[in-house]
Amino acid sequence: MYVRTGYFSTVVKKIIWSDKSGTSYFKILDFLILIWNEDIWQDFISLIDEMYIALIKNPQSGKITIFNIGKILLRKNAKLYDEDDYEMAQIKFLLFKDNRQNPESYLKLL
Repeated sequence: MYVRTGYFSTVVKKIIWSDKSGTSYFKILDFLILIWNEDIWQDFISLIDEMYIALIKNPQSGKITIFNIGKILLRKNAKLYDEDDYEMAQIKFLLFKDNRQNPESYLKLL
């Protein structure tokens, strides 16, 4: 694997979910089904599936990265924070954040 200027030169081999990313993902799903409906809930799941595939193929797609921590705007109300590991050719999902929810609930996750 070749690495140049902080970018992957090949596809990502692995995406890892941290405990916080899993917890925050399911909090968003719970919120969507409670406040909206199953269609919106399913749309969010599909969005994450599509984003997952896009990151495998192109790790920098749609990402603002500072010190290997990336922020991806999923929708106007939702973001994903991740960490790039160039040596291992992997990405670690750190946290999903929905701006419509109580920000204090995310502070508990950090």
